[in-house]
Amino acid sequence: MTEPDLASASQMWRLANCEGSKNYVRSLREAGILRKILAGPEATIGTRIHAFLEGLPEDLHVTEEEIASACERLASLVVQQTWNCTDAKIAYEQRLTYRISDVPFFTGKPDRVYFEPSDGPEPLDAININFKTGRLESIESHLNLQLRTENVLIKHSFPSIQQIAAAIVEPMVSFKPNVVIYDEAALKEAESEILEIVDKAEWGKKRTPGEWCGHCPARAWCPEAKEMALGHPLKIDVKALPRGQAASELLTRIETGYKVLDAIWEAYKTICLEELGAVPGWHVSEGSDVRYIKDIARLHEIAGEYDIATTDLVKTTVPIGKLEERAKKALKLTGKAFDKKFDELFWTVIGKTHKAGPLQRIPKNLLK
Repeated sequence: MTEPDLASASQMWRLANCEGSKNYVRSLREAGILRKILAGPEATIGTRIHAFLEGLPEDLHVTEEEIASACERLASLVVQQTWNCTDAKIAYEQRLTYRISDVPFFTGKPDRVYFEPSDGPEPLDAININFKTGRLESIESHLNLQLRTENVLIKHSFPSIQQIAAAIVEPMVSFKPNVVIYDEAALKEAESEILEIVDKAEWGKKRTPGEWCGHCPARAWCPEAKEMALGHPLKIDVKALPRGQAASELLTRIETGYKVLDAIWEAYKTICLEELGAVPGWHVSEGSDVRYIKDIARLHEIAGEYDIATTDLVKTTVPIGKLEERAKKALKLTGKAFDKKFDELFWTVIGKTHKAGPLQRIPKNLLK
C-alpha cells in the first residue's frame, strides 16, 4: 500500500459510515476517471488560515486575520485550563503514521500538538488542538473520529504519553472549546476502534450515502450519492413538509445533495474544458483576465513616489479598480493618457491570470 492510499484521520468519519468509499475512490483513480474537484471559497480560506497558524508567511484578509487570532486565543485558553504551562514543546502539522512491523495502516496530521515538558526524554502528556475555521458546527470532541484518530497516532508515535487532552477550536461557532481527556484506557479503546474502521474500509465494498458524501472525492461519480442527490429531493411532498427531527434529517440530506450536485457540475466543467464536444449543447464560457498584485512592496514604493495612498492595502485584498481611482486623483489624468501612465508605472507589479467562465448552455443562435 502506498502512503497516499492510506486511510487518514480526516477521512475516518466517512470511512466509518461508508466502508466502500475508499475502494471506490481507489478504483476511480486507477482507471484515471477521478478528476480533481476544485476547493470552494471556504476551503481555500481555511487552507490559508491553517498555513498562517502553522507559522507560514501567508497574507490574510482582515476577517481571516480575526479568525486566526481567535483560534490562537482559544488554543491558549485550552492550554491554560489544562496545564497552565508556558514552556510546552509545540508540533505544527506534523505527519504521523500508524505502523505495525513497518507496515503502514493509517495516517494523520494534527493541526497543533502541545507536549508538556517532563523530567525524562519523552513527554507524559499532550494537548491536541484541531482548528476549524468554518461556520458549520463540528461533531463534538468526544465523538469526533478525526480527533480520536489523531490521538491514537500521537500515542502510537510517543508511547510514553499517558494522557491526551483534545479539543476542537472553532471560533466561528463557539468561544468555549469542548475539551475531552483521553487516558491510557481510552486511548487503547480508541486504537481498537480506528483499526476496525480501517480494516473494514480496506476490504469493504458496500457504499452508504449520507452527510459524509460531501467530503468524498468520488461523490460526483458515486451512483449511491447521485441517487440521494437527484432522487430524494424530487420525491418531496411540498404540501406536507415535515417538522421536528424528520425535518432536520431531510434538510441534512438536501444539504448533502447540494454538495454532490456541485461536485458533478464542477466535474463536467473540467470535462468540457479538456474534451471539446464531449457534452453536446454545453460549454465553458470564455471567461476573463483577472489582474492581481504580484509585488506588494514594490507597489508601495512606486505609489509613494507619486503620493498614491496604498499603505492600507494588502496583497490579498488589493482591488485594481480602487488603485486606479486613487492613481487618477493623484496623477490628475483621465482616459487614454491615464491608462498609458498607469501601465508605465505599475506594469512590473501587476500580473494577469485567465479565469475560466462558468459552465453554461451554448446559446441556440450559436448552434445553428
